[in-house]
Amino acid sequence: MNYPGKTLLTAALLLLASAGRLSAQETEPADTTETAYTFSEDAPMLDGTEKRLYRLRDIRIHGVRYLNKEVLKSSAGLAVGDSIYLPSSFISTAIDRLWNQRLFSDVRIGATIDGNDADLEIFLRERPRVYSWNFEGVTKSKQKDLMEKLQLRRGTEYSDYVIDKNRKLIEAYWAEKGFRNARVEARIENDAVRPNAVNVTFVVDRGPRVRIGRINFTGNEQFTDKRLRRTFKKTHQKSLNFLRNTKLKESDFEEDKDLLIDFYNSKGFRNATVLRDSIYPINEKRLGIDIDLSEGNKYYIRNITWVGNSVYDTEKLQNMFGVHPGDTYDKKTMHKRLGIGREENPEDMSVKSLYQNEGYLMSQIDPSEIIIGADSINLEIKIFEGRPFTINEVSISGNNRIDDEIIRRELYTRPGELYNRALLMQTIRTLNAMGHFNAESIMPDIRPVPTSNELVDIGWPLEETASDQFNIAGGWGSGTFVGSVGITLNNLSLKNFFKKGAWHPYPMGQNQRLSISAQTNGTYYKAFSFSFTDPWLGGRKPNSFMLSAHYSEQTDAYYLFQKSSEYFRTYGIAAGLGKRLTWPDPYFSLYAEASYERYMLKDWDYFVMKNGAANLLSLKFVFSRNSVDQPLYPRRGSEFSASVQLTPPYSLWDGKDYSDRTMSDNERYKWIEFHKWQFKARMYQALSRNSNLVLMLSAEMGYLGNYNRHKESPFERFEVGGDGMSGYNIYGIDIISMRGYEDGALDPTSNYSRGYNKYTAELRYPVILKPSSTIYALVFLEGGNAFDSWKSFSPFKIKRSAGVGVRLFLPVVGMLGIDWGYGFDHPNQGNTGRRSGSQFHFVIGRQSAAPGRHRPAAGRQEAARPRRSGCTAEHPYPGATVLRSDRPAESENPLKAAETEQCGNKIGNKCVFLTDKTFASMKKILLTCLLTLAAAGFASAQNYIVVNSEKVFKSLKEYNDALASLDRMAERYQEEVDRRFAEVETLYENYMAQKPSLTASARNARENAILAREKEVTEYQQQIFGTDGTLMKQRLELIRPIQERVFGAIEAYARQHGAELVLDSANNASLLFCNPAIDRTQQVIEALK
Repeated sequence: MNYPGKTLLTAALLLLASAGRLSAQETEPADTTETAYTFSEDAPMLDGTEKRLYRLRDIRIHGVRYLNKEVLKSSAGLAVGDSIYLPSSFISTAIDRLWNQRLFSDVRIGATIDGNDADLEIFLRERPRVYSWNFEGVTKSKQKDLMEKLQLRRGTEYSDYVIDKNRKLIEAYWAEKGFRNARVEARIENDAVRPNAVNVTFVVDRGPRVRIGRINFTGNEQFTDKRLRRTFKKTHQKSLNFLRNTKLKESDFEEDKDLLIDFYNSKGFRNATVLRDSIYPINEKRLGIDIDLSEGNKYYIRNITWVGNSVYDTEKLQNMFGVHPGDTYDKKTMHKRLGIGREENPEDMSVKSLYQNEGYLMSQIDPSEIIIGADSINLEIKIFEGRPFTINEVSISGNNRIDDEIIRRELYTRPGELYNRALLMQTIRTLNAMGHFNAESIMPDIRPVPTSNELVDIGWPLEETASDQFNIAGGWGSGTFVGSVGITLNNLSLKNFFKKGAWHPYPMGQNQRLSISAQTNGTYYKAFSFSFTDPWLGGRKPNSFMLSAHYSEQTDAYYLFQKSSEYFRTYGIAAGLGKRLTWPDPYFSLYAEASYERYMLKDWDYFVMKNGAANLLSLKFVFSRNSVDQPLYPRRGSEFSASVQLTPPYSLWDGKDYSDRTMSDNERYKWIEFHKWQFKARMYQALSRNSNLVLMLSAEMGYLGNYNRHKESPFERFEVGGDGMSGYNIYGIDIISMRGYEDGALDPTSNYSRGYNKYTAELRYPVILKPSSTIYALVFLEGGNAFDSWKSFSPFKIKRSAGVGVRLFLPVVGMLGIDWGYGFDHPNQGNTGRRSGSQFHFVIGRQSAAPGRHRPAAGRQEAARPRRSGCTAEHPYPGATVLRSDRPAESENPLKAAETEQCGNKIGNKCVFLTDKTFASMKKILLTCLLTLAAAGFASAQNYIVVNSEKVFKSLKEYNDALASLDRMAERYQEEVDRRFAEVETLYENYMAQKPSLTASARNARENAILAREKEVTEYQQQIFGTDGTLMKQRLELIRPIQERVFGAIEAYARQHGAELVLDSANNASLLFCNPAIDRTQQVIEALK
């Protein structure tokens, strides 16, 4: 390229100070890309002794196919029209900037001089791009996992550094899973179709799994090796206990060494340390761990002094501290009682909580340990009390469906009051119990006011979750198909019921609860139920009100062509009031309920009464306490309830002789009388540091008594055994689940039970804890039994079972689950000659009943099990005689509507004319599927329109301007990210050049330093470009107002034209066809103009 009066300069001749990168190139796979403009190696060198000022007339980039040339010019710091000196460091700086982007294997710059003008020619060779990442020797599921963990993406630049880094990460991935001898090789192949592209295949040889063969201790004189191994929670040697994890994970090993020192500290050995530890191979499948200890002396507390305390006297602080002179030194216990360091728990009482409960937000506690002699320590506990803080503002955010006033009335943190940590914890529990927010994300934002030393702002950022439920289902129950429909609204507002514009889709915001359900199979059975709960009656005080009603009918018309000649009908109504108590503490509540039920029978041969009517009028009182931290997956706290239900003792004053055997049942049971007692208790305790592994312990008992031994109540008894569910809404029997046994298998007679006891221990671990779904697995031990009289009642005569299960909570459906239990003992009913054995139990639409919680009448779908005394092939529906109470169980309380739980459907019946056990299980599975499919098909009958949101957005100028601004911002951030990655690659290149001369320990140190630096850069990249990064926040700030405007216009158009559902056709893979007649995109665009 020779033009008269022009000179071509090469970058090599300009970069006298950068001789190390005069012609920077890498050896790479073949590149078939050709550049039309060639670089002249014979261009003359510009004399470096004379500098002249030139104007950049033009900048041309050659050799680039996949990158934006304008962006490259900008990143190199080059712009047409700039004035530069040649020769100077300007060109070398531009080369450095381009090289540090790690996108090129060769960077050269030449210039054409024309008088005072210079045209720059930039010659680049793009690094090959990785078209595909592949694995050999790895299963498909693990390949997907590795792709995500390594963030391997198509189009990543290829370099030795990238390959070597990922190879080591893959080896570390398998080492964490126990394959510590895994070896990974990379195979690089040129892509046969795409130029300048390679395919990378990682060939993985995992080798055998390596487990810990032995853990040895040296230097331990006070405790045996066996005792010290027990302090390790996650690092275990191979033993007969096959449930223990014997793989070595370095991070777990480091935590266990801390636990080891904590153990020594708790026993008084203050100076215990791990001098050294070594991990070495025993053979290809086993490794050993040696730990050398220095135990030091055992210390005791000599004197304790308190310094700086003025709010509380020393005696009170000492009583709370609980450590006395002469006690063995125990660092963990001391820090826990002081409330400092790793042992601080906001929910435990400690010295720090004393101060924070009185407003001293900034109080600090610093225990100083002064060694006195060889075995004694003086404690000097210094307290900086600071000033009491007053709550300035309390803000609420994230609530779109719940009114602010409804949330504020549940808050115990109020403006003008002193800051109180105990009330803060109480508020968290109360918000969790409402059931409208994600329990995993409720955390107060505590912000001291910057301009004041005595004021603090408290924010409550909330994340709403779906709480309403709509169910439409069909299933099999008692030998016939049963259809049901129900709706539960958990955020109703009666105040806005007649308010114009409040129906979206119903008036909401006041946390009131309405439940309506209906169930029928045609002629044989029908049931209707209704319930309403207001947790704050009148809105001023937390006094709850509950109203419920139900109606059901069973006949002998089993088929549509039959007419009924027999029936059993029941209806009832109940009303209750509840009150939260402030003494003994705010977790207590009291609930009272009055109810009336009437049972009517005509020629009904399957019950004690054949004809006539029975009336039940009763009062119920429930005293309960609930301090669990959240309703869906509680980790700590307890709950208990004690209840009594009473009817008037009619037999004391009606003058009738109930010992007369000739008295008709209609007269004997005209007014039913009894007294019923129940007690339930449950406790939750987190067992792991992250509070995910939870132990649940529960105990309950119940007894039904009578005033007159000749007038025992035929209703309100207990059915013990099974999963506690059925296909019908039947009234009059309380179902007590007992996994591992069939329905009612523990009842002593065919007339059910008058007393029972039950004990449960569950170990739970979560799989998913998200607002959209909660899944956890469980292992349980259970024991219980049923009794026919108080005389035969014994808390020690129990039937035992054990098993496993899983629970899935979906906001729209409720709780779903399945348990497998094994009953170790003989049942009281059915086949009593052998153990109950293996049993499967299904849970649909409910959680396990918890004490202190109210379940309204609308949800009672239980206990349609036929009476065992009448189960015959001639009459397939003897179960019609079973009654079911529609009123809340004795242990339940409607004070918190969010804690409401519903009982769902159980599929199948054990005692019908079909007795095959396998077929009964198939019916259970059938109803589960039908429920899911029916609920999914609900939306099919909606009036809907289609809008292409992408077209709508792109029609707006402000949207396009916002995207352009975001692109510019992303380019600037990308430059900084590339610069930091270039620093990492420079470290790697220097390391590779020096690697042969480094020792093994020095190589490991340098490699770890490079990986640590890369991790920092990757985290910075995530902070900028991640889903919660700076760029995303800027995007939300710019785009969200536009989105709200567009979505508001779409909603307004839909409401104006009566559309109940709007589908988005933009990038909707599930939308296979759209009739243009229902596309309203253009109309929405016009509405926005």
